[in-house]
Order: sequence, then C-alpha cells, then structure tokens
Amino acid sequence: MLRARIDIKGLQKFKRELQKLEKGAEREELIRECLIEIAKRMIAEVKRKTPVATGRLRDAWQIDAIRQVGSLYEVIVENKAEYASFIEYGFESHFVPGYWVGNMFVYDKNAKTGMYVGEPGKKKLGRFMLKVSTQQIQEEMPRIIEHRMKKFLESRLK
Repeated sequence: MLRARIDIKGLQKFKRELQKLEKGAEREELIRECLIEIAKRMIAEVKRKTPVATGRLRDAWQIDAIRQVGSLYEVIVENKAEYASFIEYGFESHFVPGYWVGNMFVYDKNAKTGMYVGEPGKKKLGRFMLKVSTQQIQEEMPRIIEHRMKKFLESRLK
C-alpha cells in the first residue's frame, strides 16, 4: 500500500485570499487590473488593424473610459479623427471642401477649394478595424481574465 500526506497549508491560504476577494477592495483591484489589460489590448489590436497613410488615424485611438454601469463594466475606446467613421464603415465618393497646408489637407466647410475623396460614383468599403478588434478581444476575454486572476492570486499566495 502507498500513502502520501498532503500539506494543505497552501489551500488554507488560498481560501483566505478568496474570502478577501469576496469582501470588495481586493476584488475591485482585480477587476480594475483586468479592465486595464483589456483596454490596452483593445487599443493595440485596433491600431494594428487601422490603415496608415499619415499615421494620424492610427495615433488617434485612445481609451475614453473604463467604468462600471450598474452591475456591468465597460471599456470605451474612441478615435476623434473626423474621418474615422468613414474608414470604419465606408463611404460614397464625395467632394470635401478645404485646402492643403504642405502635405496635410485641412477641412474647411466654407472653402471654395477642396478634393474629391474616392473614385467618383463609387463606394469605398469600410475597414471595420474597430468592429473586428472588439469581436476579437471579446473572444479572448475569458483567457485574459483567467491569466490576470492567476497572476493576481499567485502574487498573494507567495
């Protein structure tokens, strides 16, 4: 017959750490760490998928908010470039009023000059960099949270 004695001190410590999580402050810290990691990954992913001409659109991605709404948490990522939605969803070709300063086009709704965006009479298809990145991060979320929880608990069980 074989026998082994298992030291369960580690399990007792694990149980105490889990009980601390139930009380609030440590749980909120873990949730905050998960949300920050998800937000950072979202920004990295959407930047990778953003087409680059000047880099302005790609560089305009930012985390707008990480917040709790009722019992749900949300991460809001935004791009304030005025043309971001056109690249995301696509557009019909059209005239854009404005003028050039060096190699940068400046939109001016009152300008008599401007440029045509897209091939006349055609539709430019969207790139859906935000939509695809959001779907991808949502699929990865269980692994991200599991990894973060493991690191969190390991740091407290040493």
